[in-house]
Amino acid sequence: MARKSTNPKELKDAFKRAAEIASVVPEPMQEAAFHRALDQILGGEEPAPPPRNQRRAEDATGRRAAADHAQELVHGINRTAHPEIASASKVLDRALAVLRLAAHEFDLDGLTAPEIAMVLTEKFRLRTSRQAVTQALGAARTMVDTGKRGQTTVYRIMQAGEDYLEREGNEERASKRTPRRRRKAGRQREASIKAPSEESSPTPTRRRRGPKAALADLIDSGFFSEARTINDAQQQLRHKKGLKFSLQELSPSFVRLLREGRLDRDRNESGQYEYRST
Repeated sequence: MARKSTNPKELKDAFKRAAEIASVVPEPMQEAAFHRALDQILGGEEPAPPPRNQRRAEDATGRRAAADHAQELVHGINRTAHPEIASASKVLDRALAVLRLAAHEFDLDGLTAPEIAMVLTEKFRLRTSRQAVTQALGAARTMVDTGKRGQTTVYRIMQAGEDYLEREGNEERASKRTPRRRRKAGRQREASIKAPSEESSPTPTRRRRGPKAALADLIDSGFFSEARTINDAQQQLRHKKGLKFSLQELSPSFVRLLREGRLDRDRNESGQYEYRST
């Protein structure tokens, strides 16, 4: 092994390079990585790639970080405060809503597809696979930005995605209001259809008094205290009572009143019957 340098400038450069190399590995392994890199640099060797078991450890650490993000959301989200996620019918809408929620309320700068799927499945009881999330967000490139966390793609919602969610929410609220307006308009149309028939139908009126009752009123009023003919009674009812009866309608009533004893009659000089109250 080559002799390690003791030159201050070389040491400073070596420490800087070792720190840069160590910064790319998970925090628990950074100290060991720094010392290994420093030994190799000072020994004149290029840093060797991390061994396979170290890469596996890095991947496992990344998966743990992803699980931590998802669990933070699962435990921290108030499900009832976000009904728009449960009511959304598309995976894209649900995934974008979770990204927006994570950024605004939990200050998480992006989520992976497995994290989004875990939140939807465990928190909102919407069984969703990471493949479905990947496919939906992959087709919405104008709405999300992508980055890398290890070997996994991270999705971040963009303004276009937020505008899309706002637009979809407005349309959904409008669609929910429309049936009520239509029902109201339908009731108004029904009322307008029924109104003419109701207006055209005759208003119930008080039934006209019959000829016998009308004649009885004349008897009670003293009209027949003097001898009167049928024509006299007909004219009295027409002009004073507003009741129009023909002679054929009045004649049977006079006979009935005679039989009941309320009227009496005699013929006059012209041969007509004259009626008088008894």
